[in-house]
Amino acid sequence: GGQFYTPDDVYLQLALCGINPFFYGMRPQRPRSGPSNELHTKLEECYEQYRNIEKERKKTEAELARLFPGRKLTSANNMQIPRLPANPSRVDRLVVDMLREHSKVITLMGKTEKLRGDCLHVNIHAHMERWKEAIRKVQARRKDEIVNATNRQRHGGPRLPDDRDVLALGAAINELSIHTRKARTGQWCGLQAARDFHIPEPSDESGSSDDTVTMTTGLTSTNSITDDHVGSPDSGIALPVTEF
Repeated sequence: GGQFYTPDDVYLQLALCGINPFFYGMRPQRPRSGPSNELHTKLEECYEQYRNIEKERKKTEAELARLFPGRKLTSANNMQIPRLPANPSRVDRLVVDMLREHSKVITLMGKTEKLRGDCLHVNIHAHMERWKEAIRKVQARRKDEIVNATNRQRHGGPRLPDDRDVLALGAAINELSIHTRKARTGQWCGLQAARDFHIPEPSDESGSSDDTVTMTTGLTSTNSITDDHVGSPDSGIALPVTEF
């Protein structure tokens, strides 16, 4: 067959012939710096946590629908989610995806509380709030990166992100990964709390209705969660809520 040319080869040949490679939509291959490599790694890890909590939320919806047939237990909601900017980066997409998933998870947790007739453990709510704070922090670091790069361009410099901005963004994304994982564990704990309740079969003699929810075992209050009802979705080992 014919000789194979890499994009770098084509770019070089066009440049040697005096032809602007950008005319053909080509861009020079620029190696990533150390901070950029770190940011890329942290971003991949965070996306993995996003996919995990999305999968866990769908499993929770399916399990709640099985436990409480006839109830509308979906994560659909009308919360306002910001739109993607023009030419969004992967970080921009991550922020919007995380905000959308956060709204679905807390909607599902709210419906779980209605089924139980009681609030979930305070630590579950705390981790959901910290998850959202971590999302907002990444959003703020991304905004700082754009503003600083624009200011450098106005003063005649290249419109490239500063290493300090990249490192700060990477640290915020790493923190988001941690809180996303904890929120996923909190979501799993909420499902275990819902499993301690069931809807009895309606009978003509008792006159019970589908809205009657009774507790069979386990949790007696929001402050009495024990090791038997809490665990990690990753390991399957029971853990106290206060430690996840």
